[in-house]
Amino acid sequence: MMLEGKKVLAVQCSDTEQEQYAVYCDDQGLYLGSNDEGFTLLAILDNVASLTRPVKMYYHFPYICVTERYGLNAATVKITDGSVRQFGRKDYHSDVSSYSTAFVERDGHVLLIHQTQWNRLDVTDLETGELLTEREIYIRDSGRKDERGSPIYERKNYLDYFHSLLHVSPDKRHFASNGWMWHPVDNVICFDMERFLTEYETCRQPIEYYGGYAWDRPCTFVGDDTLVVAADKTGLGFEDGVVVAGKEPPRYHQLLFYDLAEVAVQEYTHSGYETDDTLPLAYSGSADCDVFDLDEYGEVEGGELHYEPETNSLVAISGRGAFEMTLDGEILHNDPEVRLATSNWALRFDDARAIEPAIWLQNWQYDLVRHVFYRFNENRVETRSIRQPGVPPV
Repeated sequence: MMLEGKKVLAVQCSDTEQEQYAVYCDDQGLYLGSNDEGFTLLAILDNVASLTRPVKMYYHFPYICVTERYGLNAATVKITDGSVRQFGRKDYHSDVSSYSTAFVERDGHVLLIHQTQWNRLDVTDLETGELLTEREIYIRDSGRKDERGSPIYERKNYLDYFHSLLHVSPDKRHFASNGWMWHPVDNVICFDMERFLTEYETCRQPIEYYGGYAWDRPCTFVGDDTLVVAADKTGLGFEDGVVVAGKEPPRYHQLLFYDLAEVAVQEYTHSGYETDDTLPLAYSGSADCDVFDLDEYGEVEGGELHYEPETNSLVAISGRGAFEMTLDGEILHNDPEVRLATSNWALRFDDARAIEPAIWLQNWQYDLVRHVFYRFNENRVETRSIRQPGVPPV
């Protein structure tokens, strides 16, 4: 069957099958298929019912996960038998925090990392349904005060941090949470998967960069041991002419790379103002490019970043178009027609209430299996290669 008469809310490519896609519709149906073969109903997801704001999907054979991106509910479907598991998170600023979910593999089992509270991630074995991260979490007044008279709090497994989109390394040994903390300011933190199963959020390893309100900023793993983040220009003192330690503000780098070994010990190749070419923060490496839009405050407006291992290159999608570039930031190909129709900021905040699903559905996504961009358009999955005829190299 085709999908006429249904409003498509999200589409996600298969991670194993050529030309296969999962599609979620306003009848709460998850459909599986292709343009040529048509789409077949796989399951009805009764709990994924917030249909006026973005729905996000993840595909890891034999499972598909569907989430209310800014809602409280999620579900996984096993493709081979159509069985459904429902998940949920408690509500605390969920309307601006993406529902955190990601697939990982361990000892031959597919696990789902999923958010249950604003500051808590859990891990469930999808085959058995076993929760692998049961623990107690609390913060409470100890009744004691410090030397300034402020209350001393006791904490157990407690992290004052709002999880959002998750990113997993190719070897599934590490993941990053692209979230934020009060007041608010965004912050990306890294986790070792094995340590997380016993230490939970207490094993967090934050990275250092200038941030503002741009959580869910473009970032991706480059190989198994490096995370690259699109950085803001805010805070560098360019506009107000701030001079730090007698030096002019350093040059802005749009991409910052973080070696996880350096993140673990918080000692980086570049730190502070060691050279005129160093940001007033710490990082392992950098690249100069201009592929992501910055707002009036110098913050990254949104976009996606992907790593292509076959070509050792990065693929970016933003409001400016689609780009393929080297790890040094050199643009190899650019297609200005493949771009985001609406930004992360617009989807997340008040004006998102006025954005129709048809608008956010126009945002292109990237398929790492086929190396093409895709979106659902005019009742079919539209694809486009950045290297197709008529799109010349830059």
